[in-house]
Amino acid sequence: MYDYRVYFGYIVQGNLRAAVDYIKGFRSQRRCYKRCMDIFENRKPIKHSKNPVLNEVCTVFDEYYRRMFWLGEDVNSGEKYLCDSFTKRLNLAPDELDWEKVEERVKALVEAQGYHYLGGRTQGYYGPYIWKTTKRKTYTVQLPHTSAQHSVNMLTGFISSSWMRHISLGRAGTGGWADEDGTLCCIKKQYMRSMLTSKFKVDLLKHEAQHAVDRRQNPDMPTTHLEYKAKLVQLIYATSLRTFWGFLSEADAKNPENSHSYASYMLIRNIMPLVLDKPVATDYKLFKGKLKKIRAAALKLYDDYPKGTENND
Repeated sequence: MYDYRVYFGYIVQGNLRAAVDYIKGFRSQRRCYKRCMDIFENRKPIKHSKNPVLNEVCTVFDEYYRRMFWLGEDVNSGEKYLCDSFTKRLNLAPDELDWEKVEERVKALVEAQGYHYLGGRTQGYYGPYIWKTTKRKTYTVQLPHTSAQHSVNMLTGFISSSWMRHISLGRAGTGGWADEDGTLCCIKKQYMRSMLTSKFKVDLLKHEAQHAVDRRQNPDMPTTHLEYKAKLVQLIYATSLRTFWGFLSEADAKNPENSHSYASYMLIRNIMPLVLDKPVATDYKLFKGKLKKIRAAALKLYDDYPKGTENND
């Protein structure tokens, strides 16, 4: 039987080949498998926008994703591809072949079309968020031992939501993030039907609010630690085992650059002996009926931080 948790775990790890191989064996996933092959193997183009400039920017990143996640090229090769591709399109001089400088030009180009652009790396890979409108709201967010109001930018009109959204064909991806100034950002489309559920109130607001608090208190906290603490918060307030099972599926110790997967590995490694009295277990059934115990263990690990994260930077 097809298990979305397995598929989702491969996607968060960036293991596109394994994800596609997994869905290949299920009749219910035939359409998804065919589309994956069209895009990643046969390079069938995707039209992201009627605006030719924006569509061209997204098309360059589409090929970058294919090279990184389907062909398995190294990160330096991927960065060179981005520099070379945009340099030709932007008529840049050879001495500007530095991706940070090139991306500033790409950002200016996108913003000239009336859109917002957030670049840089997401879990070790490049891939921009490009959207049309921003509206600000304020929410009171309860975290362990504290409560505070947080400004939340509600973002709409996306034409690009970075690499995870692309390689999953829109089935998985980030729901938001916390800016360096502490403002929380929400991709509103992800929560149109669930603003009152834990998916929004816990998985987004509490997770990102914890990031904002930690960045303010410790600006040098490693990204994996930021994710580790925010994931513990999600478990502390979890209303079902869905969140824990997701962390179990995506946990991966092999790539510390992928902060989400590596933080899930740290969390599972630390929480396992507190819940099951054994070092490792990956069978979802073993955790049925243990939500209360998982929540209590998550709070203990949260209060004990940074114990358990040593040598995992």
